[in-house]
Amino acid sequence: MALTGEKDEPFLLPSMDYQGDPPKFFSSDLLSSPLPTHSFFHNFVEADGHNSVYIHPYLSKSSASCLH
Repeated sequence: MALTGEKDEPFLLPSMDYQGDPPKFFSSDLLSSPLPTHSFFHNFVEADGHNSVYIHPYLSKSSASCLH
């Protein structure tokens, strides 16, 4: 079923950007298997650490001095 109402059009999912390889500070043992998904702690340890983490029903955000 298409979103436009046309029966012959396929349903297309939104496109996503590739986020790159895991950070180099993960151990090689950890990277030898797939990383878990929906792990709330990943935003704390990946990139610059400024990403919000949504733990339903709470929102956590880290900073240099504390956890909000």
